[in-house]
Parts: sequence; structure tokens; C-alpha cells
Amino acid sequence: MGGEYGECGLSNAYVMTDNLQWTLGKHVITIGAMYSWLEYQYLINTGGTSPLTIANANTETENFKSGTTLDSTTGFSYASFLAGAADSQSLTDSLAAPVTGARFHPVSPYVQDDWKVNSRLTLNLGLRWDFYPPYREVQDRLSFFNPTGANSVTGTLGTVEFAGSAAGTAGCNCHTIVNSYYKNLGPRLGFAFQSDSKTVWRGSWGVMYTHGNGVGGSAISRNGTGTLGFSTVPKPTFTNTLANTAGTAFTNQFLVAGFQGLIPAPMLPNFSPTIGTGYYIGGSTPQTASYADPYLGGRAPQYINWSFGFQRSLTDTITLTVSYVGSEGHFEITDGGNARGQWIDQLNPAFLTAGATLSAKATPANVAAAVAAAGIAAPNYNSVTFDPTQTVATALKLFPQYSLSDAYGDIANSVYHGLQTTVQKRLSHGLIFMVNYTWSKAIDDGGTFRSGYAIPAQFIQTGGNSWAADRIERTASTSSQPQHVVITGVYDLPFGKGVLGGQNFVTRALLSNFSMSSIIQMYSGSPLAITESSSSTCTATNPASGTCMPSYNPSWTQGASPKIHDWGHGVTAATASTTTYINSAAFEHVPTTAAAPLFGNLARTAPDGLYGPGNYDVDLSLRRTFGLHLEGFKLMLEGDLYNLTNHTQFGGIGTTFGSATFGQVSTQANNSRDAQLTAKILF
Repeated sequence: MGGEYGECGLSNAYVMTDNLQWTLGKHVITIGAMYSWLEYQYLINTGGTSPLTIANANTETENFKSGTTLDSTTGFSYASFLAGAADSQSLTDSLAAPVTGARFHPVSPYVQDDWKVNSRLTLNLGLRWDFYPPYREVQDRLSFFNPTGANSVTGTLGTVEFAGSAAGTAGCNCHTIVNSYYKNLGPRLGFAFQSDSKTVWRGSWGVMYTHGNGVGGSAISRNGTGTLGFSTVPKPTFTNTLANTAGTAFTNQFLVAGFQGLIPAPMLPNFSPTIGTGYYIGGSTPQTASYADPYLGGRAPQYINWSFGFQRSLTDTITLTVSYVGSEGHFEITDGGNARGQWIDQLNPAFLTAGATLSAKATPANVAAAVAAAGIAAPNYNSVTFDPTQTVATALKLFPQYSLSDAYGDIANSVYHGLQTTVQKRLSHGLIFMVNYTWSKAIDDGGTFRSGYAIPAQFIQTGGNSWAADRIERTASTSSQPQHVVITGVYDLPFGKGVLGGQNFVTRALLSNFSMSSIIQMYSGSPLAITESSSSTCTATNPASGTCMPSYNPSWTQGASPKIHDWGHGVTAATASTTTYINSAAFEHVPTTAAAPLFGNLARTAPDGLYGPGNYDVDLSLRRTFGLHLEGFKLMLEGDLYNLTNHTQFGGIGTTFGSATFGQVSTQANNSRDAQLTAKILF
């Protein structure tokens, strides 16, 4: 059991596992199952209910110039206060669901047969079924976006729906609209074959599933798609916008009228299917509603793993192991959660043909002009109800009346290939060591996204190919380390009784029972992701843009490294903030304009092979044990040196093109040399 008392967060995990093993001739069969009870009590709001706040403004005592036109130079907020005319009243009410309770009951039966075919060959055959049910709130305090619901306020599709049956027709009469996925079948195959007395070949292939996404084990699993309707911050505002006797305020704005703006009172839960709707005439800013994908919300992350290699005895104590290891991942969480444009309020880049019209006010004429220029229909636009003070780009989004989030948009994919080599020496002559070397590459499409839609070729700088949704973002993973070496060893120094100097009392007293160990790591850097400055013209001129990316400079030699010199070369405390290590001439700002919007063509990571700094680290330990005059008791004195060479790994690299810190290092990513002395009593 774990949790955070300060936030009242509490998680419980109860797991029951049982196995039955049956030996039948050359077969060892294992049958078992695991059943879990997973609970997350999550505090979503610490504020509860706030007092009613009443604000006054001059607008309630303004005069009319003529008809319905107000004179903004008249009226006083203090006069409105004295008259009891409120401009706005607000409160926060979260008592309907201050804490939510997520529940998951996964079950995983499995069977495996370890078959010793003969003295040289063993096969491992297994099958596991993982049933990971989707998020369920213990009292159905859950709401989600319904893309097919008819919104009575906007006259378009898109409403809020509620779990359970308490909401009546606004509810789904279900715990969740996410479908349980029953096909998480994980076959496992493996073999070990001894080709001669010194060589064994091994291989494996298997499909695995894990908790994550919407089936437990991730941040989104704590609160599902949210609690819109169970907490609210109502703020009704009143102004003299209708004809009235000049110099008088509306009577329903006076305090004695009983706070007409809060009648009916905003009692919670509010099961209105139009709650949070915005950008309609007379409406306000949309609230956030989360879309629960019925399919993806029930999919667990899937990994297909395989390996093939051999192990050979080089001597009686030294073995060599060489293996090729691969892994392929699907349904993984994306870094930014913005991989699917239609469910995160992005504009389809196909509308960019409309150019500058997209930034114009969303009058019916302007929207019609943009639609005609793009040659595709407006997806969900109602000219009668949509707020014409918003932009055309906003009107052409799929569901402009809400600020959408894609709760279960977990569609990232990854692949890993690695050559792993190990030389290991068993203990002999006081020495044991292991040397590991990995040469690998990892690729994924789960980072940031310049658009969650397909991008037509004409909107990518310098043209080229069109890109399917998210395909342009498939590059080397930011966690990929092409080369990694780890060396570990322990050596009992050959001095003292029974070895060198054992015949001399002084030598035995000074040099006996010393042991030295070390860990040495060396690894290359990881790919850098270059993005565009937020103050660039990208977001201002391209309304379909997600993460802004610069472009390759056409005058830069393709393939030439943008790195000026080694990371940290020549840097001092005085020059750290002015020394640049990335040549900005390799990139350029996207020449996008409102009339001709464009996306940058830069690779998401490692453009022209740009990687961050690697590192090496040497840790050394020296220890000595002394026998004490108590049976079984020993004293051990140990001295440790971490980062023996005091090597600095630079970090905090500025990767935002156009910023003042682009290409500079700002932090130390590792620890400086550290010494530690320890004394222990062993018994």
C-alpha cells in the first residue's frame, strides 16, 4: 500500500497468484493464474466550495447614448455597489466529487511447457492471456465527450455524457463507454540447444502486455476522462445590453432580486449534456472535455520481443555471450498526448489552402469562402449559433465548442534493435569481472507532433512527399544510446597470508585482506530534438500547427554535423552562458505566412546526426576486513570514490531554435567527484 497523505492520494494493490507444476516424462508443465485488485483513491480538488464572490463594475450604471447603445464613459462601479447592482457573481463548488476511486480487476491465466526433447535441446512453449479491464469509477463519478450527441445549444454534434444511470438521458447507463479488450493473447516460444560441449545457442520470441494507458498503471488511470459536471466554477455576468430606460439598471441585477444569475443554483452534479459548451453567440470560453476512445481505451501496451544468440566457454572460467535482441511496441503513450488532431481541437491542414481567410472573423461569408478554397466541407459548423467574433480556423475545427483532450490517444509505436555482447569471468585467483557492450538503435513516433492529421505535401517546406498522420515524426528515440559499455570487477589483492608476502609479519599486517572493486561506464549521447521558438511566426501564421519545428537550411551541406565542437570544449564559468555548440546556420525559420502557411521539414530528432553529449564514469572502491576477537565478527573499512576522474557531463542543452540559449549548455548532468568512508561490523 502506498500513497501521499498530503493529497489524500491512496493506492492499494492486492495480488493473488497460484501455480500448479506437473512433471510428465520429458515435460514440466506449469499452469497458473494471477488475479489483482487495484484501487486508486485520487484527490481531484483540494479547494472544496469557496464563498460566493460578488463584483461590481461601472457597466450597471452606464447611461444609454441612444436606443441600446451604452456610453462607456459614464457609470461608476461604486455607484453600482451602492445601488446593489452586481456585475458578476462567482463561486467554486467541487463537493460532488472531491475524491474519485478507480477500480481495476485484471486476471491473467497462463500455461507453460518446458520440454526437454533430448540431452541437447530444450523447448519452452507457453501461452498467457491478460485481461485488463478499462477504468471504472467506484460511484460512476465520470464524464466524457460524446462526439455523436446532439448539442442543443450549438445545433451541432458534440456533448458531454455521464457514466451510470443518475444522469437520466444524459447518461450512458454504463460504467464506461470503453470496450473491454479480450484478445491480449501472449504466446511465448524459446529454445536452448547445445551444439558442442562449449557452445549453447538460445532464442526466444514472445508477446507481452503490461498495465498502462487506460487499463491501470498510468497517470490517466487515476481519474479517467475527468469529472466535468461534478465540479464547476460558475460566473454569471450581467451588463445592460438590452433596451431600457436611460440611466437605470435592470431590476434582476439587484441583490434584492435574489441573484438571478445563480437561479437555478448551480447544484452539483450538473448532468446537463451541454455543460462546458462555448463559442456560441452569447457564450463563453469552452471548458475541457475528454474523449474516451472506445477501442484504444481498452488496449494495453503491447510488446513483441525476440532474441537469438550463443554462449561459448572460452576457458574454464571465462564465457562469451553474443545476442541479437529486438523489441516492437504498440499502443504506447505519446509524450505530448496530441497525436490525433481531431480529438485535441486541431485544425485539419487540408484547410490551409484558405490562407489568410483562416485568421478572419468567423462570419458565415468568411467560413464559406474558406470552405470553397479548401474544397472540403466544414466538419461541424453552424452559421446560426457559432460566435462570429472567433476566427474561421476555430469554426472549422471538428468540435469547436469544446477544448478537447484525447484521454486514451495512445497510438505510439517503437522498435529496438541491439547487439549485446558479454564477457564474464567467474571467480578464480581472487578475480571476477564482467564486460558488457551494447550497440543499438531505438526508433519511435511517440514524441511531439507538428500536426495530428495527415499533412499534404504543399504545406511542408520545400514540398516533397505528403505525410500520413504522425508518420513524419518517426525518428530515433530521444532515449536511444547507440553505444554503451559497462565494466565491473572485484579483485582480492594477492598480498598476505598464503600469497605474496605471507611469510613476513609486517607484510601480513599491512597488506592482508584488501579487496578492490570498480564500475566503469561509457556511453554515447542521445538524439536531440530541435523545436521552434514559441515566439516565432509558426503559431501566428499556421493555425493548424501543433509543435513548431524549424526547417533544414537549403544552403547547409546535407549530412554535415551541426555540432561546432565537442560538448563543453573550452567552457568556463565565465563563458558557459555565451559558448554555443550547435551551428544555427544548419537550420532556418519556416518561411510561413498567413497567406501561405507551412510546416517545418526538420526531423523530429537527430537532424543531420545531432546527438547530445555522451559520458564516462569510473567508480572505485577499496576495502579491508579485520578479524575481531569475537567468533564470527569482522570489521570492514571501506573507501569509495565516485566519478574518480571528476569528468563533467554537460546538460541543459538549449534546443529551441531562435532562443538566446540555443546550442548552449546550462547544467551539469552528472555528479562531481565524491568520496565516502564506511566502517561496518559483519557478523
